[in-house]
Amino acid sequence: MCIGVYVSSFMKDCFCSPRPFVPQVTRLSIGTHHLEYGFPSTHSTNCMSFTVYLFLLLREDALNPGSLFASPVAYWTAISVIVWYAASIVLGRLYCGMHSFTDCIAGSLLGATIGIIQGVYGPLIEETIANANWTLPVTATLLCLLLTNQHPQPVDDCPCFEDAIASLALLTGTVMSRWHASQVGWDVASGFYTSRTPGWEGQTW
Repeated sequence: MCIGVYVSSFMKDCFCSPRPFVPQVTRLSIGTHHLEYGFPSTHSTNCMSFTVYLFLLLREDALNPGSLFASPVAYWTAISVIVWYAASIVLGRLYCGMHSFTDCIAGSLLGATIGIIQGVYGPLIEETIANANWTLPVTATLLCLLLTNQHPQPVDDCPCFEDAIASLALLTGTVMSRWHASQVGWDVASGFYTSRTPGWEGQTW
């Protein structure tokens, strides 16, 4: 989701496409997000990345005969819930007059792409981070600074720059903390949690 926020905010400040002019609609907004540019929709990006990733996890879990979602009723009920979630967010942006169809379609495609990448390559990315050497935190820090520096300057002041940098910092911190945890033995793979959390494996203690 952090990648989605940064990329969509980058595109907003790059294209500087205004939100739709809808005099017949009173925008329903809290905060300053209505002052941002509109293309693409960050809400659509985030909800679709989460929805697609959740769908991939659900589909994989349904293949396990012992899973709750192996049942067709449970599986399709879950599918209905996540589809309703995605539709309510994307269509809600149109209803509130915050985005055009183009904004939402572009944001949805961007989010779906991110969700697929995370769903397919997520375990490989986690393994790569865990097994990296000291160059990973150095590279992550330098990349964060570079992406901050290269963020486009919009025609008018846009609050989405703050969202982009905050998400970028969160992503960098997540990567570095994941790497650090694997180095000092504080991750799940090292047995840190199973050995220090009573009842983790369902045993009497």
